[in-house]
Amino acid sequence: MQIAHLGWRFAEPHDECKPIFEAAVRDAPRHVEWEFRAAKNWLILPARLSEQSRRNGDHFSEAQATVTEDQEFCILASKDMDLILRELDAKAPCTSPTNDGPAQ
Repeated sequence: MQIAHLGWRFAEPHDECKPIFEAAVRDAPRHVEWEFRAAKNWLILPARLSEQSRRNGDHFSEAQATVTEDQEFCILASKDMDLILRELDAKAPCTSPTNDGPAQ
C-alpha cells in the first residue's frame, strides 16, 4: 500500500479556501498527524512524510519509499485520508461545472 497524500495546483489562487483545508486536516484525522501546505502546489500529507522529505533533502519520492516501508502507518494514513476527504466534501461549497453557481 502506498502512503496516502493529496497534491494539486489551482490555475488561479483560491486563498479563501485555505481555512477549509486547514480545518479538515486539523479536525478529521484520528490516527496520524497531518499537514496542509499552500504554495505553488497545495498539499495534504502526513507530517511524517513531510519530515522524511526534509531529511532526504526534499526528495519527495525517496521519502515516500521510506515511509511506505511501514505498512501499518500507511493503513492508518489511508483511513485518515478517507476522513479528511469526507470532511472536505461536507464543508466545501459545491458549484456546478457549467455556471460556477451553487449546484442544484
